[in-house]
Amino acid sequence: MTAVYAPLSGADERFPLPPLAAGRPLLGHALEMYRHPLQHMIDLYQRYGPIYRVRVPGREFYVLAGLDANRMLSATGSAYFLSQGLFDDFQKELGASHFLINMDGAAHKRMRGLMRPGYSKRRFLQRLDDVVAVTRGYLAAWPVGKTIGVLDACQRIVTEQITSVFVGHPPGDYFEDIRRFMGMLMRALVIETAPRWTLQLPAYRRAKRRVWELAARVMESYRRLPPDERPPGLLADLLAHYEAGGEFVSDDADLLSAVVGPYLAGLDTVAGTLAFMIFAFLRHGVWEEIRAEVDDLLFVEGGLTTENLKKAKKLHAAVMETLRMYPVAAFTPRLAAQDFVFHGYRVPQGAEVLLANGLTHFLPEYFPNPQRFEIARHLEPRLEYRRTPGAFAPFTLGPHTCLGAGTAEYQLMLTIATIVHHMDLALLRPDYQVRQALTPTPSPGFGFKVRVLGRHHL
Repeated sequence: MTAVYAPLSGADERFPLPPLAAGRPLLGHALEMYRHPLQHMIDLYQRYGPIYRVRVPGREFYVLAGLDANRMLSATGSAYFLSQGLFDDFQKELGASHFLINMDGAAHKRMRGLMRPGYSKRRFLQRLDDVVAVTRGYLAAWPVGKTIGVLDACQRIVTEQITSVFVGHPPGDYFEDIRRFMGMLMRALVIETAPRWTLQLPAYRRAKRRVWELAARVMESYRRLPPDERPPGLLADLLAHYEAGGEFVSDDADLLSAVVGPYLAGLDTVAGTLAFMIFAFLRHGVWEEIRAEVDDLLFVEGGLTTENLKKAKKLHAAVMETLRMYPVAAFTPRLAAQDFVFHGYRVPQGAEVLLANGLTHFLPEYFPNPQRFEIARHLEPRLEYRRTPGAFAPFTLGPHTCLGAGTAEYQLMLTIATIVHHMDLALLRPDYQVRQALTPTPSPGFGFKVRVLGRHHL
């Protein structure tokens, strides 16, 4: 039996390159990859199988998809796939000598070890009341009888939650600068839907200057505290590493770029998922069902505890189902670390690879009736998200699995629970469908709005 994947010694002619998927003249697959990337990958998977090539202007990608691809990504570390090199320009723009997502191997593992405690689930769960308070503060300002932009609202809530808990300094009036900085940077240097010269525009340069000003103010306010009065957490870990001459935070530029991290951390991923969640709960008719559970468990006297949050099984299942149907990290870009063969086709060293880790969410052999939003699939006895290892991969897989995945799961549960408990919302049309375009990661986009019908207990 031939192995699903194996290393090759150079361009072994026994193994051809994967089929090149037919695309549009000049544009190739650019429009489809931008407008509905995951669905496009599913369509091509059904036509070409678990490996194929696509072209966009100036670039060619080798797409690996299906359970074998997910398990390969999970099992092989940096033997076959590298992150380093993909984000060189992004790292340079941050002024960092080390950048976690642009590292591999032992150094990457050590830096994750440095960063992990600062983003720990334990620390987040110690601050449940604060997370709810942040959410309530924003909900109180949602205008009854009018519409709100959902993604904008979610980005504001999520960013303030993360920075309040892990840094102790919410963004305040720097928020718009943070969002502009991150959005323009991602579009120009990562997904490349904007030309690089946009990073010379005054709007970007001002946003970048303001973001670094915020980081410097945060770090200086922390440094002014006597060592025995500095609260433990991310800043304490970073500063201790810096002051000890650590390898990853070795100068002021490294320190400031590390401080900026939490302000960018959930801006697209967690906030995009929360926006999808609001849509999904309204569109698929589970809002009242989730409200009944969280009202009885969490929003009663003494109910807001970690133990009760874990008991909210329907809430957790609804979060899992949203992550399945609307994954914001549905594919993982990498570089081929060596020549290798996958399902009989050759991938050359240095090739740009897209691993479609979210594609398995829509394969009926793992999730029956995959186009149906169904929270029961994640409850006993089915527990489909756990049944087949590698099939459920909303936070990608392998050594670069999202550092805050565990925290994000609880953050999403608690935030949507608070919104459902306090707010009556409605889609502008009952049949409304969100788009899942790159903005810069898959999201409902800033055009998604809901009507605020009323609020409770605020």
